[in-house]
Order: sequence, then C-alpha cells, then structure tokens
Amino acid sequence: MIDAQAHFRWKLLEGSPTRFGIDENEAVWGVLMEEAWLGGGGFTLVALVDGNASLYFSEGPAIIGGITHEPIRLAALALVRTARECVASLKPTTHYPKPWPGRVRFYALTPNGVLTADVEDRELEDDRHPLARLFCASHELIAQFRLRDREEP
Repeated sequence: MIDAQAHFRWKLLEGSPTRFGIDENEAVWGVLMEEAWLGGGGFTLVALVDGNASLYFSEGPAIIGGITHEPIRLAALALVRTARECVASLKPTTHYPKPWPGRVRFYALTPNGVLTADVEDRELEDDRHPLARLFCASHELIAQFRLRDREEP
C-alpha cells in the first residue's frame, strides 16, 4: 500500500503541468526539495508556479494548501522563480530517489522533464554553492509554513 505523500510525489514527478492546471509553457512549473535527517526521517517540500505549496514529513502530518495564505504563496512563487534561475546546475533524470541522510535533493519540474541535483547539506551553507539560493528559498517557504502554524490556534 502506498501512502498519500509517496502517491502525490509520484504524481508530480511523473506528471505534466496540464494535469495540475498549469500552463505547459512554464519553464519550471514546480519544485520539490527533499532532505533526509541523519537520525532518520525527512521531508518533501513542494512549490508550484501557481503559488500552491505543501510540506510532507516522512513521519507525521502533512501541511497542504499553502496557496490560501499570502506569505506562503509568495514564498512558493519565489522558490519556483529561483529554480528557473538555477536550472544550469541541475541535470535531467527519470529516476527519483529520496536523498541519503545528510543530503538534499532538488527536483525541478519542467515541460521537458525533471531536472535534479543531489548535494550534501553542509555544502549548501556556503553562499558560493550554485544551489545555495535554491536551498535558502526552500527554507524561506518552510519558515512561512511555521509562522502560519504559530498564528493559527
């Protein structure tokens, strides 16, 4: 039996922009950023070009529907925009493994297929790394999810 997170992840990675109601001419129509923790577990962050965003944890609840909260929507749009600027640092793939612990994996969804990069998380702390901006934009989206959770009772 497949869980909801894995099913949605697969639908995105194997899907097309039109399947999600997105214009097929978008250079990057979605981004997945995944981290695996050294102690086990991890998460998948999703941002789409329409401003929709979700955060799925390997163990525990998912946070979905970020499009209705303006700061989350704007952070999702910024993440997709940043991914467009970083495509030269990504390579095409048809395989979608989760990252190993201590690593981060990015997937950029494009009309021509999926682009990816797998990076050690410590490398992304250096602003000179070509994907550091993408990592920062991803964590800004996560921060907006956390702020929303603090605001809601």
